[in-house]
Amino acid sequence: MNFTKEIDLILACSASAPSEIRKQRIADLIIKDLDWDYILNFSKKNGVLPLLFLNLSAVDKTVISSTFFQRLEEYYYLNAARCLKIKHHLFNLLDVLQAKGIPAIPFKGPTQAQLHYGDETLRSYSDVDILVPTGKMEDLCRIMAENNFRTIENFCSANLGAYLKFENSVNFVSLETTLTVEVHWHLMGIFLNQKLTYEYFEKDLLVLDKAGIKYLQFSDEDYLLYLILHGSKHAWESLDMVCSVAQIIRKKRDSLDWMRLRRSAGNLSAVRMLNLGLDLSNKLLNAPIPKTELDKALQDKKLRRIAGKRCLNLFTNKQSLVSNVAGSRYTLFHAEVRENIADAIRYGLKLLFYPSSKEIRSYDIPSCLYIYYYVKRLVRLLFEGLTFYMSKNTTNHGNRGNYDFWQI
Repeated sequence: MNFTKEIDLILACSASAPSEIRKQRIADLIIKDLDWDYILNFSKKNGVLPLLFLNLSAVDKTVISSTFFQRLEEYYYLNAARCLKIKHHLFNLLDVLQAKGIPAIPFKGPTQAQLHYGDETLRSYSDVDILVPTGKMEDLCRIMAENNFRTIENFCSANLGAYLKFENSVNFVSLETTLTVEVHWHLMGIFLNQKLTYEYFEKDLLVLDKAGIKYLQFSDEDYLLYLILHGSKHAWESLDMVCSVAQIIRKKRDSLDWMRLRRSAGNLSAVRMLNLGLDLSNKLLNAPIPKTELDKALQDKKLRRIAGKRCLNLFTNKQSLVSNVAGSRYTLFHAEVRENIADAIRYGLKLLFYPSSKEIRSYDIPSCLYIYYYVKRLVRLLFEGLTFYMSKNTTNHGNRGNYDFWQI
């Protein structure tokens, strides 16, 4: 696949430990006439500026725009300071939860950066994510309140039952440190047919140690599959998602159990999603995937076309369905990446009928009356759709791309 020289440079720099071939590629590219503003803006938007700084710091900077490198350096150190602060607050929280008997799995954010990139500052993030057992959520809410955390959403102890049924996470923000913590009781929401709860991962969890604090972590295979599912859910909207997959493969290449990985993907009806994630990470970032696994992926005749469209969406200004319906959770891509048409229809129906936090009231109602939330959702969507339609007809210049019917 042919890219511009700016994209070629960004891809060459999107690794925490590039090969000698990549280093030479970077040296060859930086002497060309490059649009440094585009490189900076694209890298920032796609979450790879720390990696760009790391790699360009190791080459002859006299041929790089001094203004560009100064801005890049400033961003790197600001991001590094924020990341280290977030890591400190995260482990303080894990220590508190551990003392209270709440098992928590931190993922993405600083722990992912340390595990797979070797440095907490080589990713861009502004919050932290943890997964806890559903049965511990009531205790966790109390502990978070005792430690000056407040929820952002319309969430309280009274409607906890409805949230646990219809949602999969809630955001807490610290009144002291402004740290935002997204607490999950299962991953991927309604994107999958199966809920990825704490119990789903429990038997394969690892116990790691960071500065004397022991914490739980996904197995390498579960982490890799989660990152690929996460990328699929968000239509691989940023290069950082592909980098995350490539990094764990580079880091764990000698120990990954590929047979187990494929078995887990099959159980979740996510084999095509797995194949796409592997193909993108290899095609764009040369992730060292065994040839047998790539051959299995390429047996899917639709994969090349789907991967090509994802690259088009990432690296060109050409409008796609994803970019036209920004933030949408159901696009042509989400249908194509499914194992079969039945899964695609099932997901679309869930998005249409399944209640969200917008429907859940701040007071409790008996579970036998939860049908109220389904009815309320349909009424809300019909009202919003009608309002948009009338507004469009009135102005005659409505932009359908600015309205996200599926957004919760």
